[in-house]
Amino acid sequence: MQQTRLSLGSANGKRLDGKSWSLDYDAASLSPDGSIAEINDVHDGLITRNGKPYMRMRAKHVTANLGANDFIVTGPVTFSEVGGQHRQLETTGAHYSGFDHTLHLDQPTTIREGAATLHVTTAVINFQTGETTLGRIVGTM
Repeated sequence: MQQTRLSLGSANGKRLDGKSWSLDYDAASLSPDGSIAEINDVHDGLITRNGKPYMRMRAKHVTANLGANDFIVTGPVTFSEVGGQHRQLETTGAHYSGFDHTLHLDQPTTIREGAATLHVTTAVINFQTGETTLGRIVGTM
């Protein structure tokens, strides 16, 4: 069996209560059984919270497990909060777990909110509760 190659499309993750995330991309390839998608150049990703848009995402490469509703981001990625404080998070890798609706940023992350900029070693965002947990703050003098 061969991989399926796609251009200019959208991949989606779903929960029982509705859409979890969607990724609009330039190119993708699907595993023969259609459960794993290798997605390149995500130009308009969206992660929902309680069925409503919560974060937008731009990424170089995403590996999505469509059956498990998970995805892993490698390379540069930017997350932008749709409402609320309009935070922007920039890092080089992330993992979204559809099981517990949590985004794990395990690489050093830059968080911007208004004029404030914060550099942290890690961050975790729970999309059910909205709780954000930050790792060590990285600073230089």
